[in-house]
Amino acid sequence: MDNSILKHYFQAIINSLAFLLLGLQACVTDEVYLDMPLSAETLAVRFSSSDSGIPTRTNSSDNTWVEGDSIGIYMLLESDNNIANSIADNRAYYATTVDNNQIAFVAGDRQQIFYPSTEERVNFIAYYPYKPTGNNPGNICNYIYPIDVSKQQNLAAIDVLYGKSESPQMPSYSPIDLTFRHLLTKIIIYITAEEGVVLHGMKSLINGMPLKAQLDLNTGIVAAASENKAFDIFGAGRPPVGIADNDTTFEAIVIPHTVDNSLDPHSETIQFFSSEQKQYTWIIPDMELKSGSVYIFKLRFESDGPADLQTRSQMIITDLKQEPWTN
Repeated sequence: MDNSILKHYFQAIINSLAFLLLGLQACVTDEVYLDMPLSAETLAVRFSSSDSGIPTRTNSSDNTWVEGDSIGIYMLLESDNNIANSIADNRAYYATTVDNNQIAFVAGDRQQIFYPSTEERVNFIAYYPYKPTGNNPGNICNYIYPIDVSKQQNLAAIDVLYGKSESPQMPSYSPIDLTFRHLLTKIIIYITAEEGVVLHGMKSLINGMPLKAQLDLNTGIVAAASENKAFDIFGAGRPPVGIADNDTTFEAIVIPHTVDNSLDPHSETIQFFSSEQKQYTWIIPDMELKSGSVYIFKLRFESDGPADLQTRSQMIITDLKQEPWTN
């Protein structure tokens, strides 16, 4: 047989054996991968949020996570449970729907968190909505999350949520179930009116409340800043079925603080401006607006022209209710 033919024949056999060995190696690699100890090289942390968790406030009628909602996550070693020493620092994750409407969070580009290769126990801190770390205004700096409630058009964008893992976690294939709580305060105002007062198209302005605050991401504590300015709030639509057609509702998310109008009786008010150029000024009663609480007020507007509601507040505030903000 010609030597050149023999050479090509043996080369073909060698190539076939090489491909076979590569295939065997791939199978072995897969099997070994499944049996390897859990480590940073093999196991990514998975996150979810069950129905028992507190969802974001997306609009006036639905309080669920929305595809693409972004959260920030920190991973801390149990032995050094300080966010300043986190081993995964402010990673961005996004809500996505999986089976049975269960919400999972997937990592952004180059944001995936892996369990430590030492297999140490870890804790997690999470918050919503996500902000990047940096020195630019509005970013997280020194683990302080800036809060600004001046833009009330989209309440979900200012509804700050916070959560920690309930117990230290060992590396696991099971997802970490993140349970969040609301850190700010929600105000709902139901308004009824006498005949002749048109509520539809009404605008509203909050005066004297803190506009900004700072969240300590290590502790979950919100501290109001000193800046108190007016900001608009927006009607959320009509109240539930069964209330008069002309009635309307306003909702706002505000910084937790104590209302004290004793020194200046007009320091914290809400003004309402009707489409007929009537103005109503409601002086908020002295009270503590607590973190994670909802305050429901029912106001009644009289038809005798512009009114300062202070002089007949007992008649105007027909009901005041506080309840936990759990949805």
